[in-house]
Amino acid sequence: MSCYPANSVIDHADLVTRIIDEFGGVLMTQCQVIQSHFGAGTHLRLLQAIQKLFDKYVLELLEDYIASNALKVKASAAQNAIKKLNAEEQGGPPSPKSRKEALDVHKVDELLQGLEYLCRESNLFLQDLTLTIEDALNVADLQNGVNTPRNERENFFYLQNLDIVGIFLSLEEYYMVVNVARAIEMEELMDSVPPTSSVVDDVFFVLKRSVARCFALFDSNTLCAIINLVTHVLSKKYYNVLSARLQQTFAAANLQKNFAGAVDNAEQCVILNNIEHSRECIGSLRAQILHEVDRSLKDFPGQAKQVDNVTQCLGDFDQQIQKFKRLVDVTLSLSFLLTRFL
Repeated sequence: MSCYPANSVIDHADLVTRIIDEFGGVLMTQCQVIQSHFGAGTHLRLLQAIQKLFDKYVLELLEDYIASNALKVKASAAQNAIKKLNAEEQGGPPSPKSRKEALDVHKVDELLQGLEYLCRESNLFLQDLTLTIEDALNVADLQNGVNTPRNERENFFYLQNLDIVGIFLSLEEYYMVVNVARAIEMEELMDSVPPTSSVVDDVFFVLKRSVARCFALFDSNTLCAIINLVTHVLSKKYYNVLSARLQQTFAAANLQKNFAGAVDNAEQCVILNNIEHSRECIGSLRAQILHEVDRSLKDFPGQAKQVDNVTQCLGDFDQQIQKFKRLVDVTLSLSFLLTRFL
């Protein structure tokens, strides 16, 4: 059996499905035959051999997917684009016309979906395989009256091919940064009560999509890295824009107070409602991550001990919630002073 060259997401998805089906067939038939002839637990060597072969073939497939789609080159271009964007933002936010996207963000999304599918399906099969091996070891221990030391098996993508994780994170950061910038540029007033704009839902749709995709790797270290990226985007890309817009409303209010004798706070109210809605969305995203960790990572062999790391990383979300709350509190206090005493 070998991994034939594949050039599209569909080709690679089809190949990984065939690999899983073939190994699954061996698992269901040959293991039963061996146990029926030689006794319970004797299929352990076959299971361990299948595990090694599966690692080998799927890694070949992933490496082919990376090479045929030039993902290393695109990940490097994404990193350079983000560095350039960060440098430009130090002198003020770039205008939409001046910002040129280094990569087609829709194509990046498509490539990430392919990587997500390959990693998720492979990891789910390996999860079942590893649990089957654990059951075989337990049966063997029971028969022999011993307690065999367990070497917990870490996520094989993370340990055997860190390039996959690096590429995944680089492209995901680019996807988040570009789409959040787009959401800010394309903001529209929503017909809602209280009044808000489209930016909140659009921004958090992007962030939730990136977080959900990360769970395909079944690795808490990668999840923590994504959480850190989300925190960075919220703090540096999103919060700063909301804060700057609030400052602009104060400047406009001063002019209105001096020349018109009255202040129109409609725009400021929309921004404050956006900030409050953002706090709720951060809390919702935090709850979603904890639920998914408890549902999937917690039971994945070798990952249970790392769940605490994810919980600690989510402490940054709590800090962001408080940061957004302080911005609302300060704004309301200044607004009161402006309308009462100036």
